[in-house]
Amino acid sequence: MEKAALVILVICGILAAGAGCLEEAEPAGGFGFPLAGGPFPNETCPGGTSPIPVPAADPPLLRSPAAPGNSSPDQGMEWGERPLEIGYVYRGDEYRILFPTYDGVAGYLEKLEPVPSDYDRYLLQFIEEPVQDLYLDYLADLIREECREGNPDECVRIATGIVQNLPYDHAKAAEIAQAGRARLRYPYETLRRGGICSDKSFLLAYLYRELGYGTAIFSFGNERHMAVGIRCPAPYDFRSSGYCIVETTAPSIITDEHLIFNQVYPLQVRYFSIPHVTVVSGDESVKSFDSVFEEFQDARWWMEATGRPVVNATDRSHVEYLMHKYGMDRYAARYFSNSSPPREE
Repeated sequence: MEKAALVILVICGILAAGAGCLEEAEPAGGFGFPLAGGPFPNETCPGGTSPIPVPAADPPLLRSPAAPGNSSPDQGMEWGERPLEIGYVYRGDEYRILFPTYDGVAGYLEKLEPVPSDYDRYLLQFIEEPVQDLYLDYLADLIREECREGNPDECVRIATGIVQNLPYDHAKAAEIAQAGRARLRYPYETLRRGGICSDKSFLLAYLYRELGYGTAIFSFGNERHMAVGIRCPAPYDFRSSGYCIVETTAPSIITDEHLIFNQVYPLQVRYFSIPHVTVVSGDESVKSFDSVFEEFQDARWWMEATGRPVVNATDRSHVEYLMHKYGMDRYAARYFSNSSPPREE
C-alpha cells in the first residue's frame, strides 16, 4: 500500500497499560505527526464507561422503533436483528432509546476497506459511508423526537450523552498495546460494540452532522488523541477554531479543555498541541450550538474547582451537582475519594 494509504486506523490512548494508540504511518497531506507506533508512555483517551444500567421501571423516554425496512438498497442485509437499548444521561436523569441494528449491515461494514487518500478524506469515508447512512440516520431521527421544548440544541446534549456513555473497548486497547495497531470502526459498528476515542469521535461527528450542526474532528498529535468539534459562538470555541471541543471517551462537559484526572477517572488529556481540524460539515447552512454558554460556564467552574487543593462546603455541593448533571458521578466521585482531591474546609 502506498504511503497515501497508510493513514491512521486509530487515534486514541489506553488506560490499563499506559500505552497510546496512534496507528499506521504519517498521513499524506503533510499532517506531520507519526501515526505509527505505540505503545506510548502517556495515557491519553483512556477509559470510557460501561453501559448505564437500565432502571427496573421504564424511564420517561422510551422508544421501540421499527426497522428502516424499505429504505435499504439490499434487503439481504437486514438479517440478524439486534435491538440496542442505548442508555444516556441528560440533565442528570438516565434515559434509554431502543434502536434496531442488523448483523448483516455490521458485517458489510466490517469488510469495507477505505480508499487510500489524504488524511481528511480518509477520515471522512468512515462518516459518509452511504449504506451505513441508510440505517444509522434513524438514530438522529429518534434523538430529534426526544428533544425537549423544540430546542435543537437539546438534541446536541442528548447525542453527546449517548456517545460518551457507550462502553470503552478495553480489548481493542489491549490489542493496540500488543500489536501497535487495530482496525478503525465505522460509527454503526461503534454503536453496537463501543470503541476507543477515534471510533466514538466518528460516531458523535456523524450524529452532529445529521442533526444539522457544523462539525469537525480534532486530531491531537502530541497527545495521541481525537475529539469532536461542534460549531459554536466565538467566545466559547476552542482556540479560535470556530468549534467547541467535545470529549467522547467518557462523560465530561462540552468545552472542558483540562481533563487532567488520574487513573481513578478515565481521562487524562490536556490539549497542549495545536490540533489538525478535519471539517465534517461546515458550510453556511449548518447550525451553531449557540446555547453552549451553559456548558462553558459549568466547565470553567468545574476546571477551577477541581484544580484547587481546598474547596468549601458550598463548592463541594456544586461539584457534586455537576457530576450528576453530566453523568460523571461514577468517575469523578471516585476521583475525589481515592486520589488527591480538593479538601473541604
